[in-house]
Amino acid sequence: MAGVIAAFAIRKCIFFVTLVSSNSMYPSIKQGDRLLTKRIRGGIERGDILIFFSKELGLVLVKRVIGLPGELVEIGRDGEVFINNEKLQETYVEINSGPAGTFIVPEKNYFFMGDNRSYSRDSRTWAEPYIPDEDILGKALICIYPFRKINC
Repeated sequence: MAGVIAAFAIRKCIFFVTLVSSNSMYPSIKQGDRLLTKRIRGGIERGDILIFFSKELGLVLVKRVIGLPGELVEIGRDGEVFINNEKLQETYVEINSGPAGTFIVPEKNYFFMGDNRSYSRDSRTWAEPYIPDEDILGKALICIYPFRKINC
């Protein structure tokens, strides 16, 4: 019985599994993948792949952190991303396209983009482009089905 309680506590408090519902993170993550996700509070870094709840869409989403609180995010017409006027090196993006724009990330909020930029609906297109830290559910650690490391 103690083992069942411990497993339940670990699943609810530390880890959970996320089913990926779109190809917005392709090629790093594919539709149908199952991700082992660690619950987090704080310690978020640019490039982390996070799972969060979008109040605007009413969905749990998987995207990559691009802009941190207080940063200036600029996206050019060619898809290149600049953070505080420095070009962001993004080896995980194959096709870099989509809407351009300039964003200033508010405190306690984050700016997200999918790796599959031509397909992803993300902070560039949402009416409210920022996700508050209380809506972040966890960080993707590894793809458990099919088993493989994810490109972070």
